[in-house]
Amino acid sequence: MKKKLEESIPEIIGGLVVEAVLVFVGWLLIDRNWWMPILVIIVGTTWVSCGYVSFKHKKKLFKTRSRGRKRAKNTRVWSYPRLRKAALVGFIGIPLVVLGTFGYQNYEQRQRSKLVIIAIADFDGPEPDRYRVTETIIAQLRKALEPYDDVEVIALNKAVTEAEGKMTARMHGNENNADVVIWGWYGATEEVVPLSVNFEILCPLKCTPELRAEVQGEVQRMEIADLESFDLQFQLSDEMVLLSLLTIGLTRYSAEDWDEAIASFSEALAYLEGHISSRDVHYYRGMAYIRRDQYEQALEDFNEAIEIDPTFAMAFNGRAVIYAAFKGDLDLAVADLTQAISLEPNNAEYYYSRGSVNTQKTLHVDNSNDYSSAIADLTQAIFLEPKNAEYYHQRGMTYYWANEYELAMDDLNQAISLFKQTDPDSYGEYYFESFARAYGYRATIYEANGDYEHALDDYNIAIGLNPNYAYAYFSRGKVHMFSGNYSRAITDLNHALELTNDPNNREIIHRQIEEILKAMEEE
Repeated sequence: MKKKLEESIPEIIGGLVVEAVLVFVGWLLIDRNWWMPILVIIVGTTWVSCGYVSFKHKKKLFKTRSRGRKRAKNTRVWSYPRLRKAALVGFIGIPLVVLGTFGYQNYEQRQRSKLVIIAIADFDGPEPDRYRVTETIIAQLRKALEPYDDVEVIALNKAVTEAEGKMTARMHGNENNADVVIWGWYGATEEVVPLSVNFEILCPLKCTPELRAEVQGEVQRMEIADLESFDLQFQLSDEMVLLSLLTIGLTRYSAEDWDEAIASFSEALAYLEGHISSRDVHYYRGMAYIRRDQYEQALEDFNEAIEIDPTFAMAFNGRAVIYAAFKGDLDLAVADLTQAISLEPNNAEYYYSRGSVNTQKTLHVDNSNDYSSAIADLTQAIFLEPKNAEYYHQRGMTYYWANEYELAMDDLNQAISLFKQTDPDSYGEYYFESFARAYGYRATIYEANGDYEHALDDYNIAIGLNPNYAYAYFSRGKVHMFSGNYSRAITDLNHALELTNDPNNREIIHRQIEEILKAMEEE
């Protein structure tokens, strides 16, 4: 009896341990919602157990008879022969299933990240079955967005009251992975209908439209007749469709999918041409056209946006980009930027843009050395946004062209310091080009002062940041030439030739190469 009890002790302890583990796991699942860690532990333990059962063996003594003699022989046998096949299947199959599951989840997540989800909360108000505000919005949205395979309109099937507010609406939206949540409420008296509508954009966008107060919760007074005749419902639906199309376009714009962005913006304009909100659609479509090098179409969109709203400063700024960079009309660009500044006098970007254009105007058109207007604008931009690396970089280059090398060096040092602190993703696609130019111009100042060692270091860094930086190769080639390293100089100058198509620059590079070849012959 005692022996049996002793033999059963490990089983009793094992049972208690298993029971305790199950209780602990249950508590974690119920109280802490730790599904994934527990699942990983269970799957990992099962896989290790399958491996143990599959490959565990033991030595067994076999007695054999050979030539009339009895012999004992130790042979290795599997410890769990009956379970081994099933364990092998588990040992091989579990990793395959796990990899397949993670692969599918990753694929599904990528596909879902491309999906734009618009969630509609029930509009809180009297007699919802009679006025059908929510149903009308959902039906109109689904009809208008039917051509978009990557857009889904869902009903939250719950109302968000004014007391619950934006936080509750956003919470419900995030629970459903929504990019947009539309919610609101309405009332009804004998004469008027108080109405509040909220269009909440949840997805991260590089640019956010300026939404009117009427779609940000401001209470509107509508006629009861419009509610009774369903004019209000359809008017509200049209507004939501336009804003949804604009948001879809902006998600494409933020993802730098210019063709799809243009298509979404065009669809929005076709849906509600002439509506006040269409100024934003024209503006963002114009910016997308610039990215596609379709400058005439971009100019038409900016003109249309300004015609719809003559106080739209962003459109004047966008049109100035066309005039300055692609039309070569710097005077018109300055005029548009001056108008933008008059409309938004605290916008640092507009001062920066006008300062940059004035720098080019002084350098290439006026042929003077008066950079005071450009420097004043860039100084104001820095005053408004003192942590912007690009503003210091541009003013540093302007000081350089004005032969103010000490001031230029100070600004370029500050620009480089700020670039190092800036997240490339938040800066935009030109981060590395701008960062490289800051090093390139600082290197040029070192070179002008005869400090070839520091100049060479900065040119190397500039090329590392932007391997297609022709100016850095050309300038580094000159430094190599001054240092007597002619072979490296020719290599850099040839590389600069490959990277530039400008005939004037190519002629300068060819002359430099000829000088080096001549110097090599004279040695």
